[in-house]
Amino acid sequence: ADASITKAATSSDDSLVTATVSGNTLTLDYQANQNGAVTVTVTATSNGQPVDDASHLLRLLADAPIGGTVVLTGLRDGRDVTFNVEIGRAQTRR
Repeated sequence: ADASITKAATSSDDSLVTATVSGNTLTLDYQANQNGAVTVTVTATSNGQPVDDASHLLRLLADAPIGGTVVLTGLRDGRDVTFNVEIGRAQTRR
């Protein structure tokens, strides 16, 4: 089964600052000659369900079947990007 992870960022007031996510990078673009307060919200979802933190993401990936493909989606330079990641067996460290 495929899993899809999508990240997004929003600003409560784009006239003060815009927020975008590219890969794992959050970019805040402050508008010239403006001041005030904004709330920036960053969200991630997998198959429509919220991803609360990195450990949740790791659990979702760990639950994917060995040999299966996980589809990761996000934004880069304002465009959707998709990565097909094949799930392999974790190697033990000695």
